[in-house]
Amino acid sequence: MIRTLGGWVRNGVDSLALALTEPASLVVVVGAVLWVAIARARGATSLRADALRVGLAGWTMAVLALTLYPLSFASADWFRAGMPLPDRVPLLATFDAFAGTGGREMAEAEYQRRRVAIAAEEGIPLEDVILDRTFHGVAVDVVVKDVAGNVLMFVPLGLLVPLGWPWSRRAIPMLALAAGGSLAIELSQMVFGLGSATIDDVVFNTTGAMLGWAATNLAITARRRRAAPGSAGVSDEVVVRAGDA
Repeated sequence: MIRTLGGWVRNGVDSLALALTEPASLVVVVGAVLWVAIARARGATSLRADALRVGLAGWTMAVLALTLYPLSFASADWFRAGMPLPDRVPLLATFDAFAGTGGREMAEAEYQRRRVAIAAEEGIPLEDVILDRTFHGVAVDVVVKDVAGNVLMFVPLGLLVPLGWPWSRRAIPMLALAAGGSLAIELSQMVFGLGSATIDDVVFNTTGAMLGWAATNLAITARRRRAAPGSAGVSDEVVVRAGDA
């Protein structure tokens, strides 16, 4: 577990260094600055709201670094190919990855084809070619890390947005925001030919965002219950005002 966390920290540091060198990160930074400036010009902001905007900008840069950087357009043929069928069916690719972690038996025709190819390439008699008949899939811990990483990556979105924008405290708007953002990333991966675009990533990203959303909503509800009846309305007004911009 400690080794896994250490690997995530190292990947995060590497991604941050990469994010600082990508032009797209400059667009995020400029957008965040303009967002804060416009909100302040309208007078509908606060230090807390500005901190939330900066936090979302930082999260956006981190996600871009992990999923899309370095940017480079893929060939048109690759883009037209789209997602393989298992990647378009929710959770099918993940179940297939888990099923393949223990390996599976190679079909006889495939086994013989590989033996013939190796014998011809190496120039050795066919009877001397003996292969392992088992296809060895991805290790189970790699699959678990991939699922956990995709879930955790979107938790900050669900934690931060409901704090400053009350409309997102309802489940449907938050679900749409998270799923739409994740889908945009997967489509961008297809355009730029980066990573592996799958519908499973959208499912896990959205799940992470909704877990963060649930945690924030529970905290807000608990705070309201602890607050005195006369101060609850004031607290709500401050949050709504911060989220107007």
